[in-house]
Amino acid sequence: MAALSLKRIHSIDQLRGLVMIIMALDHTRDLFHVGALTEDPLNLETTTPLLFFTRWITHLCAPTFVFLSGLSIFLQKDKIQNAAALQSKLLKRGCWLVLLELTIVNFGIWFNIHFNSILFQVIGAIGTGFIAMAFLQHIAPRFLLLAGLVLIMINQYINIPGLSSQLFQPLDSDHSLLVAYPPLPWLAIMLIGFGMGPYFKPGTKNTAWYASLGLTLLTGGILLRAFSGFGDPNGWTIQKNTILTGLSFIRVEKYPPSLLFTVFMLGIAFLLFAILKKQILPESINNLLEVYGSVPLFYYIIHWYLIHGALILILLLDGYSLNQLNFGAFGFGRPVQQPNGYSLGVVYLVWICAVALLYPACVRYRKFKQNNPKSFLARYL
Repeated sequence: MAALSLKRIHSIDQLRGLVMIIMALDHTRDLFHVGALTEDPLNLETTTPLLFFTRWITHLCAPTFVFLSGLSIFLQKDKIQNAAALQSKLLKRGCWLVLLELTIVNFGIWFNIHFNSILFQVIGAIGTGFIAMAFLQHIAPRFLLLAGLVLIMINQYINIPGLSSQLFQPLDSDHSLLVAYPPLPWLAIMLIGFGMGPYFKPGTKNTAWYASLGLTLLTGGILLRAFSGFGDPNGWTIQKNTILTGLSFIRVEKYPPSLLFTVFMLGIAFLLFAILKKQILPESINNLLEVYGSVPLFYYIIHWYLIHGALILILLLDGYSLNQLNFGAFGFGRPVQQPNGYSLGVVYLVWICAVALLYPACVRYRKFKQNNPKSFLARYL
């Protein structure tokens, strides 16, 4: 998500843009859906296929962002050939992302001026990954690739709260910290992205290679899931019908990301990359995706404020007063002990409108970055 400055590879920006659009669907569902505050959309006892899919498809976003962040570090290193300069940039960028996560991003998520709940998630994980990569970038890509693969395979057996697994930590009577994205497994995915960097240099591999890699990962993941208990802490079971059994099969663990979660999501990402690289889609679609994908951090921050602001406005229009709105942890402004929330149809409508409204802002900010490459905003947003 937080791409470093380099000559753009169109299909990478387009892939990033596609998953950013999908990401906005998940956050819209979190804020708007009637059952979002009380039900797990992946709970097979209560979900519906459409609700399950609405949540499950967005699993693609975080691993793709983090993988592409690692890939961008390699491409930057290959371009500038100055390890000291890259180290300085990664340290500054990483610290900046962690600061943004704990301040501007957290406020956009909660709209809580007291910051009672501090959430550490994908931006913070990418930031800590950049800090680590500032020192690891000297190691040969093939070794970092191997390290990333080993780390993602063994992470579920490490269990260090806040580092390899989630952590909920009360800070005082009024404040708490939730580490939803523990840095270690997400660093593993970033290492994999960096380690695969040589295969993404322009002219290195053809489209068929990426498609074959994606299919190989998906096939291997399916076989591992079907015939082994290894790779994910949650097994799958036969359900009351074929659809639910299929959903059980693909319900793999994201918090923290398991081996099978990573294999399935990166397999899909490589297939999408092959499609985008082949330029099968209409040029207008490719250009639209590229606009979103070339300003990822700007999009990420603005989209929270847009959809969250829309929720508060709609609640007020529905007759709720500001005193009825709950801005506590996972309240998002939704009224306490009163029926509220909206159907999946409304969720999808708000999502489409939000993404459409973000497009002209992204176009203008992209042009600003191109015209002012040395400005603070262009370098750090």
